[in-house]
Amino acid sequence: MARPTGRGKAEVRTSPPSLLLFNFDIDGDGLKEDHKTFLREQAIPQLRAGSGVSVIGLADRLGSAGHNEELSKKRVARTLEFLLQEVPDLKLDQVSGFGEAAAKREGEADNTASERFRAVLLFLSVAPTKSKVVTVTAKSFIAFIGGNVGVMPGMALIPLPPSPVPIPVPRQKLLNVLASATDLQFNENPLNPAKDKHYRLFSSVKFSLVFEGGKILAAVPLMDTDVGKEGPIQPPPLIVSPVTVSPRGSSFVTFSWFGKGLPDPLVEPGFQAVRSRTSVFIWHIVEGKIDVSSGVPVTTVSIRGSQFPSHRVFVDNTFIPPQQPQGPFSNLWNPDPIDNTKVR
Repeated sequence: MARPTGRGKAEVRTSPPSLLLFNFDIDGDGLKEDHKTFLREQAIPQLRAGSGVSVIGLADRLGSAGHNEELSKKRVARTLEFLLQEVPDLKLDQVSGFGEAAAKREGEADNTASERFRAVLLFLSVAPTKSKVVTVTAKSFIAFIGGNVGVMPGMALIPLPPSPVPIPVPRQKLLNVLASATDLQFNENPLNPAKDKHYRLFSSVKFSLVFEGGKILAAVPLMDTDVGKEGPIQPPPLIVSPVTVSPRGSSFVTFSWFGKGLPDPLVEPGFQAVRSRTSVFIWHIVEGKIDVSSGVPVTTVSIRGSQFPSHRVFVDNTFIPPQQPQGPFSNLWNPDPIDNTKVR
């Protein structure tokens, strides 16, 4: 049941040019009289003159993401009902319910209320507003190691029961054995962005774009992540940063995110047996740009990451070269100088 929050609020925004209706009731979707008065002053005259409109529904972070997505769609629907009453031949360019995505991107904590995200955004335009989803997918994967094992000097003491005394074994021999075992288990070469477990790390972002006249009006990211299995073992989930997207209202946006993952605790002792290490996390960073100045989205993107394994990035279904090649297997014992928990 909706909880009243007082009078409706609204404002004219300039970056990007838009109209914001906010302070909807908590769990409510109905327009308030203040909203209707504002629309009659700021939008209805232009719509009757033939301008188009895009309506974007938002929600704060109270409740589940699914609930908030449906709530944002209902706010869009109620807004459209009012606009169609006032302008029966309404030229509708695009509608979307973004749920709590915008609030999450702006740093609002989960299960918090915010009047500015209980809202509907309207974009008025003479030229048709366009929308498109651009998907950027990163995969870190173990290609065939073969002779690219690297060097591991020194000796390790390995217990061989029933003898109570560990015996010395060259670390290089242990490294070679582990590399060969890895090749038997993994020989990954992802040729598409499918979420198919043929990788070590997987991070994928769908950017929901709204653009008009060479300007991006909205670019809402939605992240999906995964990690590949180690035989029957499922490693811990990928750790990712929030997706940064900036600026707004320009002909382009830049974006970036970071992801890292580590082996299952059952697997890590095999690495420690070769040589003690702190660098348990492999990682990748994705950076890119989406430009609509030509009238269609053009995406450029790059990937970089730990010096083992390989890293590859896709836009929609297309691999974007170059990939970061795979260094020697021994790089897994080479810590980053700033964060020694990461592979350099």
